[in-house]
Amino acid sequence: MTQNTMTLPYAVPERLEWQRTSVRIFLVLIVLAFVFPRLALLLTASGLPVSDAKWYFDRAVSIVHGNGYAFDGIPTAFWPVGYPGFLALLFWSLPETPETGLIANFFLAAITVTCSFRIYRELPISNAFALFRILVLTAFPNFIFYQNLLLSEMLMTAILSISLLALIVARRNYQFLATGVFFGLATLVKSQALFLPLLPFIYDVWGHPAPKAVVHRYALLAAGMLLIIFPWSMRNYFVFDRFILVQSNGGYNLLMGNNEHNRWGGSTGAAAEFAAMFPGIVEDINRPLSDELGMNDRAAAMAVRFIVSNPVEALKRVPYKVYRFFSHDPQGIRSLMRSNAAAGNNAVWLLSLFTLSFWYYTVVMMLAVLSWIVFFLLPLRSRAHFILLCTILYFAAILAAFYGEGRFHIPVLPAFVGCMLVTLQGMRLTLWPPRSPRTSI
Repeated sequence: MTQNTMTLPYAVPERLEWQRTSVRIFLVLIVLAFVFPRLALLLTASGLPVSDAKWYFDRAVSIVHGNGYAFDGIPTAFWPVGYPGFLALLFWSLPETPETGLIANFFLAAITVTCSFRIYRELPISNAFALFRILVLTAFPNFIFYQNLLLSEMLMTAILSISLLALIVARRNYQFLATGVFFGLATLVKSQALFLPLLPFIYDVWGHPAPKAVVHRYALLAAGMLLIIFPWSMRNYFVFDRFILVQSNGGYNLLMGNNEHNRWGGSTGAAAEFAAMFPGIVEDINRPLSDELGMNDRAAAMAVRFIVSNPVEALKRVPYKVYRFFSHDPQGIRSLMRSNAAAGNNAVWLLSLFTLSFWYYTVVMMLAVLSWIVFFLLPLRSRAHFILLCTILYFAAILAAFYGEGRFHIPVLPAFVGCMLVTLQGMRLTLWPPRSPRTSI
């Protein structure tokens, strides 16, 4: 009987020959592609936090100054606490400035690249392909743009990469518990990650000769997540006198993608009708929230009423939401321009990078999606590849229920790149199959 990889001893990937000239050339290119674009942006396009970035920054300052996670002294749970909490940890020992967060993003990107390389070595590809993937990820335009913004995407990308790597290589009970801790931290940054481990769990149970062992280990993973999330949920219960798992704007998010004024499934922007229902929130997130929980309850009721009364209309929005998730995200460049404009720097030169960013992302995304075909039709199937595919599918499915934006695919860019090169490997094996060794007679 073939054993599932979860029961086998930890398998060390093919040894990387660091002394080879080709490996050294790749490493030099990766370092150059990582350092120079990011350093150039830090020096020339660092602006002031605006809109969502200002909200995160102000909440972090509130925590550091002893006011807790609050808006003008009033406790809030409107967005997840993870990223403001991360900034607050930095501000306790480092200058309370946007530059501190931007420099931290540089190191978060380095963590993402390092974890991604280790994940890619678990895929059915050579070390050379793994290094090439890292070069592709390192030079990814939107991966670079978001490093210069005080948004939760860079932290989420790093923690999600750590979580996926931990899940892929976990073999022992304590490793599954630690994996749950990482997924719990990811959930506090973006609550969509809450049920992500379910898909790998189904995969592992399905083909494992001892499913009880799998259930036990994933129970430890769930315990690790609970260990991280439960204290925050209890804080919310004591503050608001009701159960709030991570954040209090789930109904608001649901209504944004499911209302009669929004036919395209994205965020509604400053639609007059929507703004009238929730004054201030749509037009400017940095205005005080009035009756935060009541607003969310009304939004949830309105969204459910729309979906139940107009099921066909609600379903018609799903393809648009999914399309928005998989389409190129222009917000990186736009947000950079807005933050620079707030600092008096007219960085219009960023627009010249839009075409490069668009085609770079489009090629990677298309090849990544094609890796579903490789997974089912070619002998390149692996658990690591399945986990990357499920991560992409899972986040797309979450947004299909709520609302879609290109910005939400940023945390899964490493998964896109990993799946892309599995497709290239499959194409290479199909077009140039390896020769069978000759047998002596």
